[in-house]
This record gives sequence, structure tokens and C-alpha cells, in this order.
Amino acid sequence: MHNTDELYSFLKNYKGFKRVENYITKVWAVDQRFQGKDPEYKPTREEVEQYQIDKERIKEAHESYKVVERILNEKEERNDEGNLSTLFFCKWTSKSDLRLSWPTLTTDLQYNECTWESYEEIRQGAQEAIDAFHERQARNTVPARSVPYGINNRPAYSPCKDDPDYIKVGGELKPFQLVGLNWLSYIWSKGENGVLADEVSQTISDLSGELMIRWA
Repeated sequence: MHNTDELYSFLKNYKGFKRVENYITKVWAVDQRFQGKDPEYKPTREEVEQYQIDKERIKEAHESYKVVERILNEKEERNDEGNLSTLFFCKWTSKSDLRLSWPTLTTDLQYNECTWESYEEIRQGAQEAIDAFHERQARNTVPARSVPYGINNRPAYSPCKDDPDYIKVGGELKPFQLVGLNWLSYIWSKGENGVLADEVSQTISDLSGELMIRWA
């Protein structure tokens, strides 16, 4: 969103200039060859077609990088004019399916590349993500609002004869998984430790149940 076009002579004075040189080698030089600037390079028609497809996909990916996927936090700061401004911590859309036939510097935007953006800059396309963030923050299941149970102050064990409502989200536990879930719930109620090897489903279900109890 904040990219600008700058001269080579301007950029070389800044830290991180190696990335510019990498871009020239891996992207700009390739463009020059496919655009006929290198008389010794004669790509086949198939290579030219693939190059054009890749260029279009890169362009689409760059556009998607300006789309807010999720809001992670919110704060208020004073801008340069001294006015109070609302900022949102944005996770940007990631083109994880981007596969190219020639090397580029195009990468997915992950959580380590989240940025703070003002409401004025993102409000046109991010209102849905902002509303979803506010909805999540208002829930009673936010960890900061949960009530922890001590080892000796936990609810009595109550076995599940069927899948609990809190995990009915499109699948169901197998009978042996339900047994594992009940065992995990039992030892949790007793304040004891336990691990089910190789059974992620029961563990996740048990954690979901514990969180539902704590947040009830």
C-alpha cells in the first residue's frame, strides 16, 4: 500500500540494498531477456507463454497483498498533526497457491509481515475484517475474561455418551476417540496429567471442552 518508485542511485544509500540487487538479478534481468533485450537469448514459444502467465499471476498476487485478511489488534495514536488516530494491526492476504516457473522475489505475506495501518487507509476494503475483530473482542471466550480452575477446584467428571455440541462443526469423533476424550476429561477433573499419543482429535476436543468450562 505504501510502495513508491525510487531511483537506483537513491536506493543504494540505504540499508538492505542487497535486496534491490537480488531483484535486479532475479526479476528485472529475466524481464529484459523475455522482452528481447538480450540478443543471445531466444526463448521458445512455450517459455514466452509461461512467462506471460507468471507475470499476470504475480500482478494478481501483488494486488491481493493490499487486501486485509484479518485484524489482530487495535490502538490509538496521535498522528503528525497531533490528532488522535485509530490504528489496526493487519494480516494481509497470502497467495499460498502461487507457483512460478522462473525465480522471483514474490513470497506469501505471513504473520511476521503484519503492519499497523490507520483506519482512514484501510476502511474502504477492511470494514468486514474490522467488524469481525470487534465481534471476537466482545466475546466472553476471550482468554483475559476466562475463569481459571485450580487443580483441587474443578467440576465433577461427567462422561460424554455422544459428541459434545462444542465440537460439532462438520465432523464427528470415532468411538475410540470418544473414549479418549472421556479419559482426558476425567483426568483433568482430577487435576492429573495425561497424554494421548498420536491422537490429535481427542486432545483438541478435550482442550475445547476445558475452555468451554472455563469460559461458561
